[in-house]
Amino acid sequence: MLVLGTVISGGISDPLKIIAYSGGFATGNIVGAFIEEKMAFGYVIIHVFPTMSSSGEMIARLRKENYGVTKIAGEGRSGMRRVLIVTAKRKNLANILKTIDEVEPDTFFNISDIRSIHGGVFPRRRP
Repeated sequence: MLVLGTVISGGISDPLKIIAYSGGFATGNIVGAFIEEKMAFGYVIIHVFPTMSSSGEMIARLRKENYGVTKIAGEGRSGMRRVLIVTAKRKNLANILKTIDEVEPDTFFNISDIRSIHGGVFPRRRP
């Protein structure tokens, strides 16, 4: 905030300071996001919506790779579908997406970050 205050108070008349601050801010965000993605801390939840014909193979492949998969029935615009819920470490996300793509390349899925987990296929952390 100190730098921003300095730029705003004296920088309005000096566009170079505004450009330098903006460039530094943008670069910091990009580098920070890149580092955070590469470190891949935390967990994600992936909702996968395969066709009924490929859902069995997808479940089998993901479970064979030791990922916990919960399946529920769903109905979409094009009819009945399975909804697969996969919770995994973020560092395993690329491998899971590769498996999904190998089984059914056009499968719709979405990914969300998870704040915390408890139980299931994950070992319980002791306080």
